[in-house]
Amino acid sequence: MGIDLRGVDEGVFLMGNILFCLHLDLKNEFKHMMYYLNAAVFVEGLHREELREFFLKEAQEEMEHVKEFSDMIRNLGEYPVPGAEPDKTPFPSDPYKILEHIIQMETEVANNYAERLKQTDGMENGEIAAIHVFYEDQVSHSQNTAWELKKWIKKFPVTVVPE
Repeated sequence: MGIDLRGVDEGVFLMGNILFCLHLDLKNEFKHMMYYLNAAVFVEGLHREELREFFLKEAQEEMEHVKEFSDMIRNLGEYPVPGAEPDKTPFPSDPYKILEHIIQMETEVANNYAERLKQTDGMENGEIAAIHVFYEDQVSHSQNTAWELKKWIKKFPVTVVPE
């Protein structure tokens, strides 16, 4: 049994959905920023300095995304609440595991943003069109990061942890 939407303005419903997704995506961007910062702190191994520099640069880019999502939410009349629940699992120090997780994380978020593009495609409202273009930029950045790291990860041996 679904929710009865009779009498609900479709535009209001759509904007509510979009705002909900923007808030979810803001939390993800914040979580990603924190992951990159932790990666810079915990990474070990021969390429530590190179990776640390990359992770710090990506953390800075994620912070910019947090700002952009916050601005978008605020421009639409709501109050952004960045932040995510702290992750209490031990952080890996192995470059391969860190990169593997980041590839998964960036691919997942690119897929989320692609879904947002479907949701906003063909809308005639200027606000929604702006949101659509915003998500185009986001999906491009996340997917390009995942593709680049798929090349990088080949430099690192897979670490097998004895059981």
